[in-house]
Amino acid sequence: MNKVFSFLIVALLSLSVVFVSCKKDDETDDTTTPVVTNKMVYNGTTYALSNAYVFYYGKENEVPASYNLDLVLSSSGFVYNQDSMDFVGTGDAIYFELFSSDSTKFSNGTYMMDTMNFGFPMTFDYAEVLLGYNLATDAGIYEEIVSGSFVVATSGSNYVFTFTGKTDSGEDVTISYTGGITKTIDESKSKGKNNWMEL
Repeated sequence: MNKVFSFLIVALLSLSVVFVSCKKDDETDDTTTPVVTNKMVYNGTTYALSNAYVFYYGKENEVPASYNLDLVLSSSGFVYNQDSMDFVGTGDAIYFELFSSDSTKFSNGTYMMDTMNFGFPMTFDYAEVLLGYNLATDAGIYEEIVSGSFVVATSGSNYVFTFTGKTDSGEDVTISYTGGITKTIDESKSKGKNNWMEL
């Protein structure tokens, strides 16, 4: 009888170990870092990007024809205020002054930096990075981009933007962003051109 009882005790203990092991395997690890898909990476640090704003300035060149479409990819901390027609808030952003061969959208392909400011299609002539930047006080990190290539592709109705370049301080900056355009602002009838932070 004692042998049977001992066998039952051992069997029950073995089952409890199996159940405990299964439970631990099924539980999720709360310390897992969420994957950021729309992001800017500056000097090894990742910043989430939430919105894509386009400022349309119309035709830039006649031959070859190009159209000025400026792009702002920003974190949720920056919001475009329709009433005041400018950005407000504190956050992270990357800005490009791009020239497309299409009058209504970004043409697919690689846009190379043009430091001579010719405004040819499939180029960009200016770009900048803002990190933890307060638009009201101008406090935070601000750097111009001095080299790089910006790639546009499409996936269904979404744009796929990627960029690799360097800032004027020598820091590496990359972006990857897939999504639609949050808002398009038509500036084609405006007089002159302001900095996107002061529109």
